Amino acid sequence: MKFCFKITMLLFYPILLVSLGCSEKEESRTSDYSTDPPSDEKIAETNNIREEYGIRQIKKNWSFNYREFGIERWKDERGFPCKHVRYDKNYEQILSEHDFYYTGRTYPCLDPDGGTASEHLTIAYDYVRRRFAFAPRTDDKKVINMMVPLREHVIEFGYTGKTNEEALEVADKILKMWGLERL
Repeated sequence: MKFCFKITMLLFYPILLVSLGCSEKEESRTSDYSTDPPSDEKIAETNNIREEYGIRQIKKNWSFNYREFGIERWKDERGFPCKHVRYDKNYEQILSEHDFYYTGRTYPCLDPDGGTASEHLTIAYDYVRRRFAFAPRTDDKKVINMMVPLREHVIEFGYTGKTNEEALEVADKILKMWGLERL
């Protein structure tokens, strides 16, 4: 009998912990899809914040793609995604931004169907942590080798370096190799 009880507890207890242990669920968002761009005043206000932190500003020749689930999506004049801005649930506070720098080059990816990927660099800024991170998407060995010293400094957005300055220094070197500028 004791053996059966132990087996039952071993099997049942983890299920009980999972089902009851975390009663507070993250608030789910409903779709707030819109193609209405933010006002010029809102763009100017957030661009002032970006300038203060050294983040690429929303440019006049970009087009607003859409907003949904707290994220604004912007496209550059070539139609490439260039910025995602993640807000709190009321679109009052910016939580993070991702800037995308596309080279226009594609390279073979490891897709079993033999597809290609667009070469680009993503630079993210986490307003909560006040940290820059970047993530290159390329097959360029020079760029890949530049990541080796930074592998111990990684967060979910990408490589951070020991400091924001170190992360941006490497990101700027990559962009310069590609003939692009960050700001």
